[in-house]
Amino acid sequence: MEWWKLQLLIWFFWILWVLCGTVDKGIENIRDPLPDGSRRGFSWMPIIPVLPLAFWGVAELIDIAVAPWGSLAIGLLHAILGAYALAYFILRAATLRTLAKNHSA
Repeated sequence: MEWWKLQLLIWFFWILWVLCGTVDKGIENIRDPLPDGSRRGFSWMPIIPVLPLAFWGVAELIDIAVAPWGSLAIGLLHAILGAYALAYFILRAATLRTLAKNHSA
């Protein structure tokens, strides 16, 4: 797999992970509001950009030894997790939309 395709796949998953975490915090804020009215947040900064670059680096190191298995393994892992995260995001976003609609009514 070309390096830019692997980077694209890895970053797609991690950006989707951020969106999933943000939607989960929105649901938690509606279902269980904090007493003072403030909202919970989601911090992605320690994870991004460290983990995507680390996964890409590991794939490149494995490729040096046994090409193309590093790119294929890391790419497949992120493709599977990306498909799961996309389905999770769609379901949780629908839940958040329903909760927000019912909460404002």
